[in-house]
Amino acid sequence: MCQILNSYKLTLYTLLIYSPCSTLSSVATTYSSCVGLTNLKKILASSQTRGIDTEVYHCSFDPDSLDMLIMPELDLCIFDSTSPHEYFPSRKGDIILDMYKELIDPQTDENFSDQLADIMKRYKSCVSEGTSHLAYAKFLHDDLEKYYIAATDFKIVNDITTSLIQKIEQ
Repeated sequence: MCQILNSYKLTLYTLLIYSPCSTLSSVATTYSSCVGLTNLKKILASSQTRGIDTEVYHCSFDPDSLDMLIMPELDLCIFDSTSPHEYFPSRKGDIILDMYKELIDPQTDENFSDQLADIMKRYKSCVSEGTSHLAYAKFLHDDLEKYYIAATDFKIVNDITTSLIQKIEQ
């Protein structure tokens, strides 16, 4: 496993440094969370060490987890392509590095199919419940917004906005 992982790091670091920008548009990495976060953090550290500007995108469910890195000057995007944000390449130059296939025993899903099915069921239930709470929060926000709009003097808001923009531009 370490040999494959080290090979992966070397390959990816090689992509970071030597890839011709015009031919490499994105790299989707498919992996379980057991190896994904560590690799994205190592790639981020490597890009920072080399002075490569890198945009970092965190998981909306877990702010300590990274989902995507974008390196505009290399025309490179590296991201987690596991559920719920799977990506299937459609553009020329897109590359998939399937780390799950490379690092995890091929029989793992089959060996733990019952447990994985239960986890997926509970995960989808939690996401559904969370989504319904967000929808209700939006409903309450929109209802409350009616009162704020009626009570707001937008001339004052616009004057403050104009004043701030002028201060920023000085």
